[in-house]
Amino acid sequence: MKNILKAVFNLRLFAVLVVFFISQFFFVSLVVSSYNDYRVQTAQDLLQFNINNTAMRINNITAMGRNIQNYQRAMQDLYDLKMISKAADVFIADKDGRIVVGKSTVGLNTLDIKKLTGQNILLSGNIYLYAPFFDITGHNAGFVLATLGNNQKQSLSEEETKELYASVGLGLVISTLCFIVFFILINLKRQSANHVLSVRTLLIPFFIAQMIIIACMTPSVIKAIDNHADSLQTAAFGSVSKDFSAVTRLNISLHEVSGFNDYFIKLKENVPFIDKISLTDENGNVIAGDNLKIDQYFPIISHNEVIGSLSLTTKIEYTKFVDLGLNLLTLFFISALLAYELTSLLRHEMARMLRPQKKIPFEPSLIRPLGFLIIFGAFLPVSIVPVFMGQYADDLGFLSSDLVKSLAVSTDMTGVAISSLLILFCDKALSDWKKVLPISTFLLIFSTALCFLSFNAYSFLLGRLLYGIAYGGIIVSCQLCVMDATDDTSRAKGMSAAFAGLFSGVLCGVAAGGIIADKFNMRLVFAISCAFAVFNFLLLLYIMKHRTALSANASTHKNDFKSALLPLSKVTAFIKDPKSLSLMLLQVIPYSAIGIGFFNFFLPVTVQENGMGASTVGQLNFLYSFLVIILAPIMGKVIDKIDRKYVILSLALLFSALVPLAFKLPSLIGASILAMILLGISASINEGGQPAVMASYEVSKKIGPSISIKVLDSFLRLGQIAGPLIIAVIMSAFGTAGFSFMAITVAVCAMLFFIIQHFLNTRKTSC
Repeated sequence: MKNILKAVFNLRLFAVLVVFFISQFFFVSLVVSSYNDYRVQTAQDLLQFNINNTAMRINNITAMGRNIQNYQRAMQDLYDLKMISKAADVFIADKDGRIVVGKSTVGLNTLDIKKLTGQNILLSGNIYLYAPFFDITGHNAGFVLATLGNNQKQSLSEEETKELYASVGLGLVISTLCFIVFFILINLKRQSANHVLSVRTLLIPFFIAQMIIIACMTPSVIKAIDNHADSLQTAAFGSVSKDFSAVTRLNISLHEVSGFNDYFIKLKENVPFIDKISLTDENGNVIAGDNLKIDQYFPIISHNEVIGSLSLTTKIEYTKFVDLGLNLLTLFFISALLAYELTSLLRHEMARMLRPQKKIPFEPSLIRPLGFLIIFGAFLPVSIVPVFMGQYADDLGFLSSDLVKSLAVSTDMTGVAISSLLILFCDKALSDWKKVLPISTFLLIFSTALCFLSFNAYSFLLGRLLYGIAYGGIIVSCQLCVMDATDDTSRAKGMSAAFAGLFSGVLCGVAAGGIIADKFNMRLVFAISCAFAVFNFLLLLYIMKHRTALSANASTHKNDFKSALLPLSKVTAFIKDPKSLSLMLLQVIPYSAIGIGFFNFFLPVTVQENGMGASTVGQLNFLYSFLVIILAPIMGKVIDKIDRKYVILSLALLFSALVPLAFKLPSLIGASILAMILLGISASINEGGQPAVMASYEVSKKIGPSISIKVLDSFLRLGQIAGPLIIAVIMSAFGTAGFSFMAITVAVCAMLFFIIQHFLNTRKTSC
């Protein structure tokens, strides 16, 4: 009995339970957010279809030379559009952007026509979909605009919410009991006072718990999807019936009207959730469309007589299980990853508490969970930074919208470059990573607070600059920690393992930040990021308080840190070396420009401009981070073993060169998925491979591996600064057509890098 009580009232059990609840809350939040994204996307498909139809009806009037303001049915068309689509705001603007029919519910009077470049526009925090109509000469006469408004953030109904969370609560209760029983049994089985559970053992109940929660909540989610399918089907009937109103007024047989099949084809193209649609006469004979025999149908009435009926089915019934399964698998992995990193940190601290010493040597493997937590908090706002910057576009009216949005990301990278240069040249003052890491985390508190409190473009950019300086210090600190703990035979493996932890933080942080932005607002994300920075700073102080320098067998590079200020001549000599120069100019800069340009700027902006939420960006980033987490340690081992490391770096850059070409695909989601896969493969090679290759050069050994890593990091930042600006300029000047030139340029850089490195290696061997 005493052993059972000891197993129950256990500090480790309490700590592990905290990690358990955090990971499960994160998992449930991701599931609900994913379902809400699905609801919004299907509702927007229907809204866009109805906008197109409304614009087409208005076009029939304006194409005859009539002024839209004199068209009396325009207001009725807008009212019908609002009712059928459940839109929050609808109106008609003329070719100059002035609202001429209807009144905006958010106080809009005029629109910036220059921003009408895709199928939607961001106005007053809402995504407006639109369609043009034309005058008698074929020139643009105006636009029909509508938005779901707050309905975009509206999730489940009150009844659905209660049912879903009741099922989640039941799952949590059952899984918590199972978790506690599992933990007690393990403790009873292994009574050794010095025994510490392995991370893998601790993860077993996490996986069991998530399976229980999935089993409990799946029926509620499927029921909610069924309800949503019914509402969409009703709305689709209403939309189509509006188009049939012209036919019913003619008082003729449906057999005498042509064009139904063409209309149905167009309908399916514009509303993807419609699967089959059928038009029958009053006797049930199929006139057009698919041969459907279902009970649900919409009667077509002309002059109080039923002249036919319309029936349709949706794809939701077929795809819901596939979508639900894939989403749950993705979210399962993300929350398990969160549990893994938190449990790893917990295990390190458990092991320290069981040791008699007050202070123990810093464990090199501890940098992975620490880096995860810091990056998790720092990356919460990443998916919204360029979009948030867009609201301050008027402060920088002399720049295009794309350039304004890219400024925030480029300012981040400028701060990172400043941080890298400070650490490089102020070598003595900033040589100890154990000091730089807490200082950088402390600076992160101020930067995120300033972003949260920003009131114009300049205050926000100042916050992003400080953020970049802090982030740069964090990354370099993690790199130097690995450098101090490894030698030439294990450096790539160590770097890859550390970056796998950092990318775990990227994955979870971006996903969580997207959920918060979609559920509440973008500004709140910065406040939560600031709170995380405070927590991480206090955690670092606690960790460092109980730890000394690295263990005795660690390979420190103290000879690198002797001078008060690193002589510029050493850096210049290092950069002039043909091997290092070709690596930095032809491989490092193009890789970082493509990575940051598309990952941090182009993807978040494009996805959200096309009506998908910030959480969608987080879910797309899953592929990228997943590949890095899985492949980086493997590639690190491969790079450590091969002699001609430049070959694999050349291949990695070719993967990066394919990223711009991915966005030539017709489907944005398909292009984004392919781009994330290519970026993930490239990053899994480069993040560990570049430092390992650089450290292997003779010139690096002369000035010290740590100094060479700092120089490498500085050149990485140059590419990261340039990447978003280059893409913004290309988009403004050429659109996505300019991406082909970008891809060719990067591919040429990869080939030149390979040729130069191969020539220098061959010459050295022959000598």
